[in-house]
Amino acid sequence: VVRHPAYTGMFMSIIGMLTVQLAPGGWVAESGVLNTWLGKGVFGGWTAFLALMIVATVRRVSREDAVLRREFGEQWDEWKKRTPYALVPYVY
Repeated sequence: VVRHPAYTGMFMSIIGMLTVQLAPGGWVAESGVLNTWLGKGVFGGWTAFLALMIVATVRRVSREDAVLRREFGEQWDEWKKRTPYALVPYVY
């Protein structure tokens, strides 16, 4: 379905972690930790780290595709035609 399923799984995990933590009833939402400067700083740092991971991974996909193209040539081109989406079906 996608050429890089491990990265897609990682993105889904990150979205799941943020959803679970921030949803009503989630620990971050209910604990009041975001009412303190330390809690805001730690959570903000964690969120920034996750965002950087997503950006770095998306940038890596095109470089990885280029390496695979060089390594496998025509075989890679055929695979890419059969699997047109890198990370998200029908989007990217």
